[in-house]
Amino acid sequence: NLNTGSYTIYATSVLTNGRSSSESGDAVKLSDSEYATVSVSLKQPFLSATPSGTIVAKGDDIYIRGTAEGDPSKLQYYIFGPNKFETGTISVEDDGTYEKKLTIGSDWASNQYYVVIEHPMYNGDIDVKDSGLVGGKRTLYIENVDEDTQQSSFIVEGQGRLQSSNAANALTTMIDNANIDDVYTKLTFTVDEPRITITNPGDQATGTTFTISGTTNLAVGDQIIVEVMSSSFTAVDK
Repeated sequence: NLNTGSYTIYATSVLTNGRSSSESGDAVKLSDSEYATVSVSLKQPFLSATPSGTIVAKGDDIYIRGTAEGDPSKLQYYIFGPNKFETGTISVEDDGTYEKKLTIGSDWASNQYYVVIEHPMYNGDIDVKDSGLVGGKRTLYIENVDEDTQQSSFIVEGQGRLQSSNAANALTTMIDNANIDDVYTKLTFTVDEPRITITNPGDQATGTTFTISGTTNLAVGDQIIVEVMSSSFTAVDK
């Protein structure tokens, strides 16, 4: 229940209240006691998130890493894309860092995806609720909000659902509501088909050394097999 800002904590040898000793038999002036002070700055809990890459090929993994201050027990993540919605919790380490691994399968369309990470803040509760699939629809909503003045729900699965940036914007608008204390951060990444290109090394003389190079959107650490074979259709020397 304290506002953010700078505070000074006093530890005194006797009870003090700023009045002179003659005004009270118990309380004395601060200068009449032994005391020590320490300054403390209270700040808003901070939330950050960074993807391991902005472009990820199907079949690879992408990691979302960041820091969540304020000692939250968990975070909630939401992913919105074309015909894609995914949500779940992320555990936070003792030092405030977290990591979420996402495996990009063949069911992910080649397109841009929007990620929102939600921090529960002071009450420790994720204020955005998930209705689950009810009557063919799945809704994200917040409670105790006047729908006439503030968006309080939207559909993420089923008829009338919002997708991609529209869904991400609707979610952040809900979290911005003054009636809840949660905060969020957001990011994007793009899913692409696996791709490898080779730079043409040109004609090379027998006995020389040359480099085969190129580019790929596969993840760092993936192995690429390079095969060199004859393109001649006639008998050639070994």
